[in-house]
Amino acid sequence: MKKQKPFIRSGEADRRAIALHLGLQKLAEMPLIGVSFRDGTKIVVSDTSDPNCYAIVSVDSFLSLDLAEAKIKGGSFGDLMSSRKRPRPQVSHAEVDEGVRHFLAGDD
Repeated sequence: MKKQKPFIRSGEADRRAIALHLGLQKLAEMPLIGVSFRDGTKIVVSDTSDPNCYAIVSVDSFLSLDLAEAKIKGGSFGDLMSSRKRPRPQVSHAEVDEGVRHFLAGDD
């Protein structure tokens, strides 16, 4: 059975698209790092000085990189890949529905 994709509200999708666009613009300001795309869903981040040094990341993984921190540290491929932000916990629709039911029922 195929894994079902998580539900993403249109506002959240818009926010992520804008964040991706701004992140790619920031990455373009780092001459030591190259970027390309594979299969329309994967981002290939590479070291411009070493073509054998690259990482294939998803959009979520790319958005978890702290580009400002990487630029401050020097803007190298290693700086970028070690600059992961702490992940934000995602709440599923089922958990929200359950919380609303408990709230409306007056449960603690």
